[in-house]
Amino acid sequence: MKQIFKFFRYSIVIVISLSQCSYTIPEKIPLGEWQYVMLVNGVEVGTAKSSNKIIDGRYVLHSELRMGLGSVINISEQTITETLDFIPVRLESHNTIINEGEKQQIDTVATFKGQSVELVVDNHKATIRLEKEFRLEGNYILSKLIEGRFKEGLEIETSIYDPMIEEGFPIPIKVTVRGIVRIKIGDESRRLIHITESIADIKSIDSYIDESGVMIKTVIKMLNTTIELIKKED
Repeated sequence: MKQIFKFFRYSIVIVISLSQCSYTIPEKIPLGEWQYVMLVNGVEVGTAKSSNKIIDGRYVLHSELRMGLGSVINISEQTITETLDFIPVRLESHNTIINEGEKQQIDTVATFKGQSVELVVDNHKATIRLEKEFRLEGNYILSKLIEGRFKEGLEIETSIYDPMIEEGFPIPIKVTVRGIVRIKIGDESRRLIHITESIADIKSIDSYIDESGVMIKTVIKMLNTTIELIKKED
């Protein structure tokens, strides 16, 4: 379930605007809050929410996922702080699993100074130096999509640091603009922009974005399981 939460975070931070006939390019990083329902193989199992704000001159992105499968409840939260030019400052993650009344929690905090990372996992502290340039799962990719005007076929490649996947080195990620498609959301057919994300050799994700710059749907396929995040109506 931790992996599901990660894939949600990778998708939720990519927001763009789309006019009815062509791309409408935002002039700045969109800010706001969004809420979603989560389905596994078509069955609703939880909720998710995400926000992107500027606080004290820095971007602060917060994501939360709550889901239940059988007797197991998973609550995952992450807060990313980065400068306005997308330099990593801090990453804080809390993952709680409750199974038949028994609670397990994993807390991870990473603080960044250049290529140096001070990493604290459940009170165990370590200092790591990352040799490869990296970003967090924040607004950097969105900024590059804005620069590239969301042209169909545009590819953005970078490396993302996430100690919950790999503590010692950043992980490559590639985002590709596939173009405008029409898909069905509930009973409504909607014209949305399709973006795919490839995270190393781990997984690929399909995201669909509306004309106001908000992710409407994300689809993650894992073996025989299809995971969907669908935006709640305002």
